Amino acid sequence: MKTFLRYSFTILLVLSCLIVVPACRISEAIESNQTTTTEATTTTTTTTTTTTTTTTATTTTTTTVSTATKAPSQTVQTPDAGTVISFPDTLFIGDSRSVGLKEYGKLSDATFFCSVGLNAYKVWKEAVDVPGMGKVTLDQVLANKQFKQVYIMLGINELGYDLSTTAQKYQALIDGVRAKQPNATFVINSTLHVTKACNDITSGSKKIFTNARINDFNNLIAALADNQSVFYLDMNPAFDDANGHLSTDYAAGDGIHIKAKGYLVWRDYLDKHRIAA
Repeated sequence: MKTFLRYSFTILLVLSCLIVVPACRISEAIESNQTTTTEATTTTTTTTTTTTTTTTATTTTTTTVSTATKAPSQTVQTPDAGTVISFPDTLFIGDSRSVGLKEYGKLSDATFFCSVGLNAYKVWKEAVDVPGMGKVTLDQVLANKQFKQVYIMLGINELGYDLSTTAQKYQALIDGVRAKQPNATFVINSTLHVTKACNDITSGSKKIFTNARINDFNNLIAALADNQSVFYLDMNPAFDDANGHLSTDYAAGDGIHIKAKGYLVWRDYLDKHRIAA
């Protein structure tokens, strides 16, 4: 009987061990799965955070580039349209741009010898309508009145000619006027720039109107000034945009001439930079 009980106890002990060990292993497997799941969750969270950071960096870079390439704003002058400024004993010799100054610039007491298409090659030959004198030549104007100041504002119609030859024509014009007006002071106005759109035309009749060519010509006529009786006045600072082209705020549709309001700016610039007679 004792022997039977001993065997029975042994068998129960063995069976108990067989049950406990798998249970422990199952518990370990569950814990392992929980750990793996936690790590996977952490990894997913980390990936999401990294993606958000990258998106933010990209957005910041794009904004910075946009700001850096933004062109500076251009301040447009607004002169008093009701003011009339007197230029007594002053002769303006010029082309269509000067015609606009006469019509819209609100200058008084000045004489304008100007017409559309006038240039340094035919300035002595052409007869022009001058208020108070009729249709007269430049010789007749100079014989009719003595002037203290003579403004020469040509150049845009001469861009198709050899520039050095045109500068020589300018000098001949100054010499010819001085022979009849020995006490006059001369002011050579720069040729105004054209708009970027006009400047960029590469074919047709307008291809000669480039600001590089205008600058070359202006350099030639500026050299004619002796700063004693002949002066050079650069008008372009009053009309250029930030890139050195005629501002579209002032330009007419052709990109060469200027709007009516621009002539008031021109007048004010002339007034501000008068040469003492």
